[in-house]
Amino acid sequence: MKRPSEGGPDDGEEHGGLRDKLMGLGERSVRKTYYPELRKRMEELERFRTLLDSAGDLIFVVEAESGRILDANETAWRKTGTEREKLLGTSIQDLLSPDEASEAARLLSCEAATSDDQVFHLPLAGGGRFPAGITVNVLGMNNRSMAVVVARDVTARIEAQRDMARAWGYLRSIVDAMPSILVGVNDRLEITLLNALGADMAGVAPESARGMTLASVLPWLPDLGPALAGAMADNRPRTLRKLPGKDPGVAKWYDATVFPLGQGRGEAVARIDDVSARVRMEEVLMQTEKMLSVGALAAGMAHEINNPLAGILQGVQSVLRRFAPDLEANRKAAASTGLDLDVLAAYMEQREIPSMLHSIQESGVRAARIVSNILEFSRRSDLSKAQVPLSQMVDKALELALSEFDIKKKYDFRHIRITRQDDPVLPSVWCVPTQIEQVILNLIKNAAQALSASGTPEPAITIRTGLCDGLACIEVEDNGPGMDDATRERVFEPFFTTKGPGEGTGLGLSVVYYIVVEQHEGRVGVRSAPGEGTTVSVKLPLNGRPAREKRA
Repeated sequence: MKRPSEGGPDDGEEHGGLRDKLMGLGERSVRKTYYPELRKRMEELERFRTLLDSAGDLIFVVEAESGRILDANETAWRKTGTEREKLLGTSIQDLLSPDEASEAARLLSCEAATSDDQVFHLPLAGGGRFPAGITVNVLGMNNRSMAVVVARDVTARIEAQRDMARAWGYLRSIVDAMPSILVGVNDRLEITLLNALGADMAGVAPESARGMTLASVLPWLPDLGPALAGAMADNRPRTLRKLPGKDPGVAKWYDATVFPLGQGRGEAVARIDDVSARVRMEEVLMQTEKMLSVGALAAGMAHEINNPLAGILQGVQSVLRRFAPDLEANRKAAASTGLDLDVLAAYMEQREIPSMLHSIQESGVRAARIVSNILEFSRRSDLSKAQVPLSQMVDKALELALSEFDIKKKYDFRHIRITRQDDPVLPSVWCVPTQIEQVILNLIKNAAQALSASGTPEPAITIRTGLCDGLACIEVEDNGPGMDDATRERVFEPFFTTKGPGEGTGLGLSVVYYIVVEQHEGRVGVRSAPGEGTTVSVKLPLNGRPAREKRA
């Protein structure tokens, strides 16, 4: 550990010879020859001492073996609040805690110089301690192993590091709180940043994702890598629309916006947003436009159908009247042609012609009623409320439902047993009739579709009306497959559907909820269990007073 002092083996003899020469010289010669040089050296030492004392760092000269402080600059004893006389002769380990003292002793025993990466805590004048980065450089002087210990106050540096850590933590919190996936990559398409949402979707920890390839973390977005590489190549942002989702069983779409970081850095960042709701809404708007066109067409067709229907009904009625034997005009015409009306009536009865004509008449009346219902239902509602019997609205909804069948969805109300259970004393309801008819029709259609999709052997729908808790109540019950708790809790969410992609918009029950709860201040609820069917209940105020709860 000890380093030899500077100089060769004859240094002692040389110094002795110089001493002998000085002793042989007179005082005048010494003053003339050596005092100027000595004064120069003393001034240099004084300047060096002043320089050390004015230094901002604490400087100690210590004995390497014992750690005893041999000298210290003014900054050292002022900063520590210890008088210089008391500081000299003490051990530098005495200024430190026991754990730090052992580490300081280890540094003093090392021959190589150390950096100020290690932080110790020295006493501070006025009380407390301050952090100091310690640099130790062991030297050999006059056959003694000594060390120069420089201590630098790193309070500002540590506080800056803490501020930086807090700022980074704050920025990280913002990034992780974003409802978008945020991913950064380098020029090798390796992950440099992945926020919490992206890590959750990828099934990895954000820290472990660093260094992984983009293709291995987000394999369900194959178009993202080329877009990021292109953005880094030409330093221009890019936007990708309607990227497919991760799960093929669930219709999901994403938009990605890619930003190059620039400034000579081969990195880029992509923000990925779930736009599934927007895409579904666009599809719904497109479908709504189609339905508006179909509705206008249906209304026009209904008007056109009314004219031949009127002719058919009038013709059938005229035919029946002209076969009637009690009309004078018929008897005169038969007598003039020699026709026996009784024989003709017997023939027609035997061939069931009157029953056929009555059947045609009934079908025509039914068709006219269906056309009338379609016209009334397709008209824009003025949202004016009125007192309307609940059973009347159920009747109209059923007429519309019974006249409908869907070949694609394979349900036909003619193959479903429909049961009515009406309270005979049910009063009228304050509502917008067309809206409540739409509610009942949606519930009936949903039940029919569930029965068809599950292949229920004997499909049945029961419609009940009555009073419950001072409210008018409608219940639509089916004997279909039912639903579990997770599905039941979400049935009123917009766009939620258990049907496959392209088979439903998931808006039927959300429209029901909106009309009943928001427009009529009523309640809506679902009772269901797997294998036990489903019952949807709608409760409406009798006179328009708001209900206390929105779910039943």
